[in-house]
Amino acid sequence: MVDPLNDSNLQGIVEAICAKGCRRVWRDIAALEAGNPPIEAQGLSRADRDRLLAELKAIMAVYDSCRSAPEPSPGPPHAD
Repeated sequence: MVDPLNDSNLQGIVEAICAKGCRRVWRDIAALEAGNPPIEAQGLSRADRDRLLAELKAIMAVYDSCRSAPEPSPGPPHAD
């Protein structure tokens, strides 16, 4: 995993991508694998993009179920 104490820039990129939500992270992983990095990763060296991809995959390994789940549709708030 990326050590936030040793590479705060890369850690910040990981956090920014993860803040997008599960399905968007999977799309960014696919984009990185295709050689089309998301905006947050543009300008990174190939080695840093590889580290970013490995870190995102490690994080998302526990979230595999959201990969194929449909996007939630907006609706009225639930009454509690």
